[in-house]
Amino acid sequence: MHPTTAFDRKAALEAALKAFGSEPLEAAALSLFGALGYRSERRLDLTPNTPAQFLAAFAQGKPFDATRALLGDWRSVDFLFQLTDAEVQTATSGQGVLLFDSTGRFDEAIMQSYLFFAVDLAPPTERADYQRPFHRG
Repeated sequence: MHPTTAFDRKAALEAALKAFGSEPLEAAALSLFGALGYRSERRLDLTPNTPAQFLAAFAQGKPFDATRALLGDWRSVDFLFQLTDAEVQTATSGQGVLLFDSTGRFDEAIMQSYLFFAVDLAPPTERADYQRPFHRG
């Protein structure tokens, strides 16, 4: 059931955010995007859900900056769904507002859909780029 009032939407968002404390990352992320109105049946089970599997499935032979993506800090990655322009238009029909238009260009590539992932990052103190600040008194 989709929330219909502003109060219902706020409650759904609040519940979805709280789920990150108790649910697996993939389930919590799907719940959050669902509360925001983003849903798609276009799903893929990324097994195992490791950075290496992500690279093999999505980045092989394509430009991917592992440093900028903080790949060394990924503990897991889940493919949530693929969202097409048609699904966005369906989700926003009757609202008069299109959240984004996937027919544009980005880095000289034509985008017709978007892939959504949930990445579990190591805590800041365990990250490769973490530096403990020095406090001088």
